[in-house]
Amino acid sequence: ALLVTRDYRIPLLHRVYAGNEADTTQFGRIVGDLTKRHRLLAQGCEDITLVFDKGNNARKNQVVLDQTAFHFVGSLVATQHRNLLAVSRQEYRTVPLVGGKSLLAYRTQQQVMGELRTVVVTYNPKLAEAQERGIRLTVKHKTPFLNKLAEKRKVTEATMTLAVKRILVGQYLQEAVNWRVVDGRFQWWLDEEGLNRLRRERLGKKILFTDQHEWTTGEIIQAYHGQYVIEHAFRQMKDPYFVSWWPMFHWTDQKMMVHGFYCVLALLLVSLLTKRVREAGKEIGSQRLLALLDGIKEVAVIYPLGKAGAATEYVRSELFGEEAEVQELLKLGQ
Repeated sequence: ALLVTRDYRIPLLHRVYAGNEADTTQFGRIVGDLTKRHRLLAQGCEDITLVFDKGNNARKNQVVLDQTAFHFVGSLVATQHRNLLAVSRQEYRTVPLVGGKSLLAYRTQQQVMGELRTVVVTYNPKLAEAQERGIRLTVKHKTPFLNKLAEKRKVTEATMTLAVKRILVGQYLQEAVNWRVVDGRFQWWLDEEGLNRLRRERLGKKILFTDQHEWTTGEIIQAYHGQYVIEHAFRQMKDPYFVSWWPMFHWTDQKMMVHGFYCVLALLLVSLLTKRVREAGKEIGSQRLLALLDGIKEVAVIYPLGKAGAATEYVRSELFGEEAEVQELLKLGQ
């Protein structure tokens, strides 16, 4: 579990926990840790807004979070808020985002987990198209299994219900595929009416909620999209060459926690290094920066001088382009 800053992915808090524990359980504990650390974190911030996805949602966690000094932006399970999904697309407004992008969004306020929240439903047509392509592709992969059911004779609706449920595992599939049993034979088809309902109500939509009522709709959306920052941090720790979590040659909880500590420490150093280079005017990602540094070599050539000992000469690899720039920015020549 990891908390990082939005800029440069600098780690502020981490926890190593057992893989068979639910995320929602851990989230509640981490909020407690954050509350203790708030005084330290708040020294450089007017207010702190936590961003998390719906996998961390639980009413008891939200109650704990509401009692802290933290604000939040989270997301909701769409199927639990069908009233919001049913809002006509004509009620949506175009919201400009950073980088010249935009999204359609509908904004309102309603009770969520016992408190009044600002709720934003976003619609992204490109996401909707991608989701529909995914549905059709998955149905294509499932077709041989469904056709195999259609070859059977004297089937019952009860047995087919169980069989179809096992096959149609995946988001939206049960709404996109329809079936029936006629005279003991199984029949199935892609349900265009069901797909139209999905296009109208679900595809391309996300439901966000927050207690930052004064924020603009664009600020709420941008904050939620900022989750990619933590995803990049985890990706960095999965890199097999730099800041690598694996392999981990430990078997006890205590040693795994120490291993986790020095991996996060490595991530911290890489984040601060990237920050230093970018603030010096060089826009470069952490992965590229580490690769460039890896290409800068220094060799110690030792000449034996008999009884007088030895003389050492240091030879650095010849540098060009970005490697030379990075060496200059970080003053590695010293």
